[in-house]
Amino acid sequence: MMGQYLHFLPWLILGPALFTGFAGAYFWRQGQAATRHWGQQTLAAARLQSRLESLERLLESGTGTMFLWDADHGVRVFTQNSEAADADGAAAFSRLCGNLTEASRAELMAALEALRENGAAFAFPIFCTDQRTLACQGKPAGAGTALTVSDVSQAYSEIVTLRDALKETLEDRDFLRHAINGIPYPAWRRDVNDRLTWVNEAYCRAVDAASGDDAVQRGEELVSRKALMEIRQPGSSHRVGTVVAGQRRILDLFEVSTGKRSVGLAVDVTEIQDAQNEVAGQRASQRAILNHLRTPVVSFSGDGSLEFFNQGFADLWNLPAEWLAT
Repeated sequence: MMGQYLHFLPWLILGPALFTGFAGAYFWRQGQAATRHWGQQTLAAARLQSRLESLERLLESGTGTMFLWDADHGVRVFTQNSEAADADGAAAFSRLCGNLTEASRAELMAALEALRENGAAFAFPIFCTDQRTLACQGKPAGAGTALTVSDVSQAYSEIVTLRDALKETLEDRDFLRHAINGIPYPAWRRDVNDRLTWVNEAYCRAVDAASGDDAVQRGEELVSRKALMEIRQPGSSHRVGTVVAGQRRILDLFEVSTGKRSVGLAVDVTEIQDAQNEVAGQRASQRAILNHLRTPVVSFSGDGSLEFFNQGFADLWNLPAEWLAT
């Protein structure tokens, strides 16, 4: 009768350990996905920033219509193909101002006044009532002033779109960084030269660093370089013992590549390892006790295979123990 219930004992002991293991695996998968997504978001933000700067340079240097005022405030207007007389220049500038929104017209007139009085150059977008966007740039020109106006509606629209996309990408990246920072396991990122570039709060606590920047600047490694090299084999993990916050702990290390960079996570499995060792010790002790009983004892696994027998069982059926073991 004792043997009938023996095979349930390991599950009763292993249950909490298995639950902890599944929880650790869940946090690892979530942390791995989050860190990979974080790296992708950072790269996307850099690309958006580059495109945004390129378009802004286009807006600032675009060619178009130039209004040139002399020292007596006479104005001439120049286009890419022609030059107009003073009267036509004044009329052209009046038409320009008439097409602007009230706010843009006031901003442009104030900037021109500051340019004439103080030589204060300017460059900013102005908006028309017909939804067009113009880039205007004012600067001193000898004894007079010059105003260049270009239609950059398409470029400005794309700039606005890119700015919104960049803002959203940076917000997503910051959210992911905050999420990874809250994971109760040490996490880190490395650059192309294999140097630490970022660590989370759990990593700081593990290496007794004052902050993430402190850990990065000092190059504080959680485990030895040998252990790190072993986990970089594709699809591999490594279990290692190390000191974390002054205590001996057992960690499962994972590190994955995201392009030329890498992200890593260390899952604390000390309790799982302790439980496994305790179960193994208890099973060994119980088998030793049962093996000394003269009463035959045998247990089978869930698939019907022989899991355990004592010497009394082998003697009962006059079967070699070595044969039963196979």
